[in-house]
Amino acid sequence: MREMQSPDGGYYSSLDADSEHEEGKFYVWTPGEVRALLTADEYAVIEPHYGLDGAPNFEGKHWHLRVNKPLRFIAARTGKSAEDCKRLLAHAKLKLLAKRAQRVWPARDDKILVAGTL
Repeated sequence: MREMQSPDGGYYSSLDADSEHEEGKFYVWTPGEVRALLTADEYAVIEPHYGLDGAPNFEGKHWHLRVNKPLRFIAARTGKSAEDCKRLLAHAKLKLLAKRAQRVWPARDDKILVAGTL
């Protein structure tokens, strides 16, 4: 919704996978990049939640942030409440989105395709 919905209400066709002539550059992270943006408590939640404590999941050196462990697992592991983990995750995601917004955006195909029945 944030990136694909037109102000007129339709949805754009696609976003490119490349930016700056590099596959996935806009979308992927390294643990060091993430750690530098977050507090220690936020990183303690983000690292296992998105699998930054495991092997890279994108071209062998980067991480595409996808849920790897649920917050209830992280709460038990860290001793934090589930609510605290949820709050820390929300703050961390805002920081990551703000940083990502400073990157060179991939091209967007702004055609709006529609289908209908008569």
